[in-house]
Amino acid sequence: MTTHVQRTFYLATLGCKVNWCDSGLIAAAAAAAGWRRVAHPGDAAVCVVNTCTVTAHADASARKLINQTRREQPSAPLLVAGCMARVQHDTLAALAGVDQVVESIEPAAVIAAMEAASKQYTPPPDATVCRPEHEPSASRRPAERTRAFVKIQDGCSQQCAYCVVPQARGVPRSVPLATVLDEVTRAGSEGFREVVLTGVHLAAYDDGTNRLPDLLEAVARLGAVPRIRLSSIEATAVNTALLDVFTTHASLMPHLHIPLQSGSDRVLSLMRRTVTTEAFVDAVRRFRAACNLATVTTDIIVGFPGESDDDFTATRRLVTEIEFGKVHVFRFSPRPGTAAAAMRAQFVPVSIARAREEQLIETAHAAAARCRVRFTGVPLSVLIEHRRRGCFEGYSENYLRIRTTLPGLRPNESVRLAVDGATTTFAPVR
Repeated sequence: MTTHVQRTFYLATLGCKVNWCDSGLIAAAAAAAGWRRVAHPGDAAVCVVNTCTVTAHADASARKLINQTRREQPSAPLLVAGCMARVQHDTLAALAGVDQVVESIEPAAVIAAMEAASKQYTPPPDATVCRPEHEPSASRRPAERTRAFVKIQDGCSQQCAYCVVPQARGVPRSVPLATVLDEVTRAGSEGFREVVLTGVHLAAYDDGTNRLPDLLEAVARLGAVPRIRLSSIEATAVNTALLDVFTTHASLMPHLHIPLQSGSDRVLSLMRRTVTTEAFVDAVRRFRAACNLATVTTDIIVGFPGESDDDFTATRRLVTEIEFGKVHVFRFSPRPGTAAAAMRAQFVPVSIARAREEQLIETAHAAAARCRVRFTGVPLSVLIEHRRRGCFEGYSENYLRIRTTLPGLRPNESVRLAVDGATTTFAPVR
């Protein structure tokens, strides 16, 4: 006989590593407040969707996830948070099935909204009581992940023409170094073997005393985890101070994700980017010279307003030259309130933008294949993440995705493998 419904919540996340960090903080705060997270919406007394709005595709994904969550749980309150909630409040509030839009991503605000919503919730007569066998856990180790994400910074003031993030995330704010060290120490004590230091604009890290190189030095000296990564960093931040830390500490993984966005200086100027192609290439070369196994990945937007055939050719040429380990290719989509959204007279036709997207993906795949070939036969340290289709999969220290048939491995285990770099997606063990 059902007497009440346990304080259970379902939390779904879309978007970048910062969003995943935010969800982790929300989940931990909810657990501390006596809530229990469940894996399926139908088991929840409150559902929360943490959204992304960086592209039109992200918006569509958010709407799809909201609708799916509502179908799977038709009666419980559904709250929407995240970047889309902050910049498109009215749009989300008008969606059928959305009970509340929470503009603040602060855990306390989300928990308060969950508490208020749960008081208005009357479970259907056939609802089951969920009684956990143990007290709620604040563990930050999701079952499917082997690396911990630690947010060290939020917000951005660069105002790139295409980007809605400054509206969604606000001005730059940095997490105090002492708090970061506590989080990294906690991750190590929970068994994580890799920590990813993440933020919206890592180059802007400044807690009043420490800048990004200082923070990296302190985290590396801490020795709490064997592998430390940066999530994404601007080329302008790849300076001597940063490279000195990489060359001093082996725990800093020899991989950087450096957003390029275009291989044309003319388009970069239209985008209001703060880097030139010359400065970008110089940053890549300096990083590769400093770190023996270094690889670089990037983001590129195709079809930006005013992009010509010559501009696109320059982008493909630069991708071929640099041989990125991976390129995230995005087709331009106007974000409301950005400078690029007002450039409609210069919009590239969708058919041309789509064709450029396909061509650049092909170019990027070929470049990534050549990148892998450089490491043929080189022993790499691979952190195993999971087993799939009879093989174990994980990432090397320089962020190459590796597959092995070596038996007896386990997730979160490091193993040294000599790889065959001839394939474009996976490198089987020799």
